[in-house]
Amino acid sequence: MDLSHGYCMVAVCLALTGRSDGVGLLPDSLSGAVGGSVMLKVDQSSPHVMIIPSLGLQLKGECNLQVYERVSGVTVTPNTTELLEFSSSVRISCHVSTGTSLSYLWMNGSSEITVSSDRVQIGDTGTTLTILNVTRYDRGPYTCNVSNLISTQESAPLTLHPIYGPVSIEIYVPVDPVEIGQTLHLSCRAESTPPADFTWMNGVNEEIGYGAEFLKTATLLDSGEYTCLAVNNITKLELRAVQSISVTENSLSSGAIAGIAIAVILAVVLVAALIYRVHTSRTGKRKEKFNVSERGSSNGGYIQDSALSTQNMNYADISHFKKNQDVGMKMQNPDISTIYSETKPPAT
Repeated sequence: MDLSHGYCMVAVCLALTGRSDGVGLLPDSLSGAVGGSVMLKVDQSSPHVMIIPSLGLQLKGECNLQVYERVSGVTVTPNTTELLEFSSSVRISCHVSTGTSLSYLWMNGSSEITVSSDRVQIGDTGTTLTILNVTRYDRGPYTCNVSNLISTQESAPLTLHPIYGPVSIEIYVPVDPVEIGQTLHLSCRAESTPPADFTWMNGVNEEIGYGAEFLKTATLLDSGEYTCLAVNNITKLELRAVQSISVTENSLSSGAIAGIAIAVILAVVLVAALIYRVHTSRTGKRKEKFNVSERGSSNGGYIQDSALSTQNMNYADISHFKKNQDVGMKMQNPDISTIYSETKPPAT
């Protein structure tokens, strides 16, 4: 009985390796028990396959036999790594160590690459990717995915480094204005591959420093304009930025101002307390003097302080002298009436 003509796919046929599920191998007219075995004999010199069931007659047919080998060893390599932006092109090749009947798929990150512009070309049956006039946005990473009916493998990612710049230069100033004695700190940033070299200049274009950072202790003479010059040593392009800096005399910090305010408040409180104490002391002395005077008046004027006692003594002498005069006058002129005069001590 002849097998119907058809396409056969086989993985294990004698010494050949590959697919072993026998898809499309047996015609519908051939049946066998589940779990039974079938022996395939392949004649590599002709498209014939002989089927020998475990029970029954030998069957012979004709088909097209395709043998697949697993894909392995997928790598990608660029033809150059010296890529100048807008002027260089790169061709990336995809290599496979083993595998047959291969298909190629190029990826940029997670996006499939399709030939959508004149700058991107896929050639050589999918094994090469060419990018014309590369830009900084063509970095990648790029991968090559190779597959056949029985296996697939993806290469390691390849990242390009186009040379460009400098662009987008900027001077960063953490503190402005800067006080005398503080650190004058300037930082220059520029987008460039490879990284740019930086030179610092003052307002008269005198070179005063090198590198992305500029540091010095500020003085009043440091006020003015500062220039940062960025240079790419490969592209020979340069870019500069200018920044004005003000240096001021020292001013009190918020903490110092708060301390002074607290000190002033404490001083005011202390002065007020001292004035109150002095006023209270004087008031007490006046009250004590007034009480002493009252006690002297209640005892007929004999208890007084030293000043009043001296005045009373003078008053007593004057009174005694006047009494003697009155007696003499009375003895000489009995007709003259006695004149009494009262002399009060001076008021205190």
